[in-house]
Amino acid sequence: MAITAQMVKELRLKTGAGMMDCKKALKETDGNMEAAIDFLRKKGLSSAAKKAGRSTNEGVIKVLIQDEKAIILEMNCETDFVARTDDFLGAVDAIAQKMLDGNIEDTENLPTEIDDIRKAAIGKLGENMTIARAQILNKEENDMFAEYIHMGGKIGVLVQFEVAAAANEEAM
Repeated sequence: MAITAQMVKELRLKTGAGMMDCKKALKETDGNMEAAIDFLRKKGLSSAAKKAGRSTNEGVIKVLIQDEKAIILEMNCETDFVARTDDFLGAVDAIAQKMLDGNIEDTENLPTEIDDIRKAAIGKLGENMTIARAQILNKEENDMFAEYIHMGGKIGVLVQFEVAAAANEEAM
């Protein structure tokens, strides 16, 4: 099957992979779009394994507060350039949401669903990425959360505190 520029463009839009990678995936799968997506996913997982030993000294702190719980998450990559990209920040957002939804704080034994998001970002951006640490807080009665992110996401704080009820209206 002849691989057209339109097919390459469509696969690139669906996966975010590079143009040459998309062309190669389509050639390897005889133009089958779904098989090409799977091919690129597997290539990204392989790519992630090759990059695993690289140092990750840059990254961001993400705080996500929803209803009765909140998470603070640190995700790192190799360069500050990648740490500022929409693709990296989107992966951080998706991982924080999945970890919060699943009450997952253990960054060493991540469920496949979460680790696949990280590995896909590695494949797309070409840098090693690690989830350095995470903490989930659960709200109790009269509790509130507050967050502070500083220096472009390099420093972050999530605080849980109890709001004391006023003894009477004159105390206010």
